[in-house]
Amino acid sequence: MKSFFSFLSNQLNLGETFYHPDKRIPGNWILYEYYTEPGNKLIHVNKASLETENRFMRIEFSAEGNFYAETNINAPSFLSGSTNLKWTRKRNYILLYEAGFPDEKIELQFAFQKKALRLLNKDTTGRIQFFGFFNKPEALKKK
Repeated sequence: MKSFFSFLSNQLNLGETFYHPDKRIPGNWILYEYYTEPGNKLIHVNKASLETENRFMRIEFSAEGNFYAETNINAPSFLSGSTNLKWTRKRNYILLYEAGFPDEKIELQFAFQKKALRLLNKDTTGRIQFFGFFNKPEALKKK
């Protein structure tokens, strides 16, 4: 019975990181698809479009609570003008804030689908500012 549970756990990728999002979030992530809704029009940018137009976004959530981003995409308004961001998690939200200003947080709702990280940022009216799908660099090499 124990070996069956171990087998099932391995097949489903269960384990400590499955139950603890704080252990799955840290690391580098690369954008492979996103949606944005400027004005009243929903725009979808897929992996092929990102590659063709040479657009990218790389983000990192450090284990120490620092957040780093490198991008040439205009869509994520939550990144504009921010250079010294910190991150923390509360339930299914990642909260970004400038170092020294912890009360001014940007909320990103997150979820994992298989090994992909999904980040959603909406404005006060409920429009999608950014809905991005990220993979870890290791996952991209295996495909």
